Amino acid sequence: GRLIWRDGLICCADQAIAAQVLIATNASAIAITELLRWQSTDAQAAALISDVMMQVTAAAWAREAEFIQLSAERRYADLMRKQPELLKQVTLVQISAWLGITPVALSRIRKRTGVI
Repeated sequence: GRLIWRDGLICCADQAIAAQVLIATNASAIAITELLRWQSTDAQAAALISDVMMQVTAAAWAREAEFIQLSAERRYADLMRKQPELLKQVTLVQISAWLGITPVALSRIRKRTGVI
């Protein structure tokens, strides 16, 4: 999920950048000062933190590009292809929100594609 800095802590935001966070998840809050300490004292931790932040940034950019370049129907087809099990675990309202469309629009796409 997306990470935010709130009250000196990094925590999960209310909005997702990964569809997996629509499923119930356990998360731990880590103070930003603790991450900074790890980053400055442990080369492996610094590399891991840097790698994770680059992955999160790349995922956000890819998602943004999908919204600009792909139709809602294509985004739905890609989601079905990449994560078919997710579609059985979350509501259609959550899926439509992830796709950036209304539940009615998702219903029409599902009817058109024969996926009801």
